Amino acid sequence: MGGMGKTALIRDVYQSEKVQGMFNKLACVTIQRLFNPNDLITSLVDQLKDQKAYERKETPKCLKYLIVLDDVLSTKEWDAIVSNFPDMGIGSRIIVTTRHESIAMHCSGNREEKCYRLHNLEEKDAEELFTNKVFKQPKNLDGLDPELVEEAKLILKKCGGLPLAIVTIGGLLTSRPKTALEWRKLNEHISAELETNPELGGIRTVLNVSYDGLPYHFKLCFLYLSIFPEDHKINRKQGYSRGVWDKSAEEISDNYFFELLDRSMILPKVKLQW
Repeated sequence: MGGMGKTALIRDVYQSEKVQGMFNKLACVTIQRLFNPNDLITSLVDQLKDQKAYERKETPKCLKYLIVLDDVLSTKEWDAIVSNFPDMGIGSRIIVTTRHESIAMHCSGNREEKCYRLHNLEEKDAEELFTNKVFKQPKNLDGLDPELVEEAKLILKKCGGLPLAIVTIGGLLTSRPKTALEWRKLNEHISAELETNPELGGIRTVLNVSYDGLPYHFKLCFLYLSIFPEDHKINRKQGYSRGVWDKSAEEISDNYFFELLDRSMILPKVKLQW
């Protein structure tokens, strides 16, 4: 899902002095909607032309390139892009960010060791990010009013370790009174806040893009999941699906489960290794 910090992480890596010193030419593009491979290649070429590595009189194949493709949403996009790349020689690299694990595997040639999965923040890291945003400095939650701490933990639980959600809601609370009553109001009306508050527009965009990108049959499945209470644990083998043509109900439920999991639309009860 968007908001995990993929773009922020790759931006820090791309701009670091160490990485800049490892390559002769660097280019970074975010995949636009609607996708146009010609525009993307033109953008890459323009960035590479602006750099002066050729002044060292090195031939193109001797140069080391770093290409960053941010937010690839389908294997077709990757195939269309990479088909335009010439042999860049030894030492060049392409880094791809994507919301889908299956696309990452496709781009890496199904080599898991080439894929890096960003996980939701652990509780301690989420608290540190939240307090830094709300109080403009590091604070230990345990040192605050117990009722305020209780509301903070409920807010963080709703954020689910998603950095964008933590930063956005933390920024919203920066200008509000630091009281348990005020934070309780947010907890009780967070759905309404998401729909109407312009400061939470980033989260709305991420949620809309994630949902809109689902195929129709997965949208139906996801909507059916909304009948269950918040944090309800759903056993995918309890018969919420039925067989279709030559596939059993269990095969269908597995397919839906892993597709929604791949898109970070649901969370597994037990953390999966990938």
